Amino acid sequence: MIKSFILKEPMVLFLFLAVLIFAYDSLTTDPYESEKVLVISKGNIRHLTAGFEKTWQRPPTREELKRLIDERIREEVYYREALALRLDEDDTIVRRRLRQKYEFLVEDLGNYARPSDEALGSYLNKHPDIFRLEAKLAFQQIFLDPDKPRNTLAYVESLKERLRSESFDKSRLRELSDSFMLAFNHPVTGARVIDANFGSGFADQLMALPIGSWQGPVTSGYGIHLVHIKHYMPARNPSLEEVRGRVVIEWQRAQKQAYVQKHYESLLLKYEVVIEDDYLNQGEDA
Repeated sequence: MIKSFILKEPMVLFLFLAVLIFAYDSLTTDPYESEKVLVISKGNIRHLTAGFEKTWQRPPTREELKRLIDERIREEVYYREALALRLDEDDTIVRRRLRQKYEFLVEDLGNYARPSDEALGSYLNKHPDIFRLEAKLAFQQIFLDPDKPRNTLAYVESLKERLRSESFDKSRLRELSDSFMLAFNHPVTGARVIDANFGSGFADQLMALPIGSWQGPVTSGYGIHLVHIKHYMPARNPSLEEVRGRVVIEWQRAQKQAYVQKHYESLLLKYEVVIEDDYLNQGEDA
């Protein structure tokens, strides 16, 4: 019964293992060993060697390994001396790093079941904004440089009428565009990419245009454009199968956050929190 309880409670299992490790360390450590003894074990050296091989795709030479060991000794010496001077106390960076490591530990102790389709579908329905598929468009554009004198509003309107004419030679379309860094033809492209290329709000202007004819002028961060919308896919909520991978990742992240929060709340019960702030205390009494 006790064994079953330990296996079902990850934190109890962790504390049980910690006690065993502490007991083993107490039995195997020489009580008269000086705290100034610094041992670079074979395990440490294997770890340094493995790290070098992963980076450089080869084992270190004797000289390189010696430098790695020297650096490890320097790190350990500074670490111990810093602890002796209590430099870790009231250090925001150290405290934040320790918190992160503890949270990672708690996350790893969590017992996360494999999500069912029902759980994933429920999560998808509760968080539609995360997974909503953005609008996409395919279009052609003719750029008209506003700095050129010919590109008056009257010229732009007359050019649009020419483009709409059935007698217009479509092979000359590219000739009508002023020099421009972006392509004449744009295949099916997401709204965010379109805005990244042409400037914020450009995609919204395109989505307001009818499909199948030359429209405009439409303004961008570069100037003005005449645009022909070839294809438009409005934004929509996807099915689970379309975004299953993303939903699984987000569901697992949410489960970890919930587990860490629950664990924190259980720890907080052990403490009496006193906030010495008159302003906050006055706010609570009001």
